[in-house]
Amino acid sequence: AASDVYKRQGTGKTIAMYGALSLWGAPKSLFIKDSTANGRIQRVAVQNSIPFGMDETTNIPDYEMSELIYTCQIGTPKIRMSSNANTERTNFDPFACITIMTANSNVYVKLNDHRKGAQGEMARVLQFQINPPNGIKMPLIHPVLNQLNHNFGWAGPKFIQFVIKEQAEVKSRLQDRMSRFEKDFGSDSKHRFYGSLSTDVFAAADLANELKIIKFDIPRVYDHTLEAIAGVSKITDSVVKKSYDILQDFINENYNGMLSVNSDADARSGTDFIPGRTPMGNKGLIIRHEHD
Repeated sequence: AASDVYKRQGTGKTIAMYGALSLWGAPKSLFIKDSTANGRIQRVAVQNSIPFGMDETTNIPDYEMSELIYTCQIGTPKIRMSSNANTERTNFDPFACITIMTANSNVYVKLNDHRKGAQGEMARVLQFQINPPNGIKMPLIHPVLNQLNHNFGWAGPKFIQFVIKEQAEVKSRLQDRMSRFEKDFGSDSKHRFYGSLSTDVFAAADLANELKIIKFDIPRVYDHTLEAIAGVSKITDSVVKKSYDILQDFINENYNGMLSVNSDADARSGTDFIPGRTPMGNKGLIIRHEHD
């Protein structure tokens, strides 16, 4: 899943991303800004399970954003052939990371501009709108930024050492958080990516708080996240599809209720009238398809 933070410049989007990445290493080395589509996928594969950051994604072409979101979720880059033999290139191990993006524009608009009915991509991105903080000026920002750039990479390894040592406890916390999300938001499969993101993030946050790695008001952050998910769900549910997308959805849903016949098979042609497909199961006749 991916988390996108967007709003106009000067709202602290990049610093927020720096804070997340600094847990694992030098934040400047763990995010990219200008890159080709293949370069982004390469970086995700290399970082594997370490969070991947992209700053200022506003200018990324719509189709590249769509492909990136799917690739990050699937966990494998494109299959490519070797240049000197008729074999596939050695690929990376499957990766599974949370992608953090910042932008000055709405990622859902970008995805919908690329393909009407882009609920699949939208359901894999959780977008937060960040408003300008009151009373925070540049003199206060620079010390924070300097700390993130010079004091990094300590918390992540400490957390992973606990995870490796206490795997049963971690699995129990993950199950508890998943049950909590389903209770608070429902268990509809269309929200499975948000449920997975919420489960991973807040199970980890609970443990990190107890290990004194962080000191956050987890219930407050969780409530805000649920509000964001609810807002995103309204957007994805209201996306207007193209007519052929609606028709294809109808055919897919009622395929077992289709009667398919040759339109030339009648008494005049002398062709035997044998349907190519007849309704199956309890659907009954819903679609009649005549082909040449």
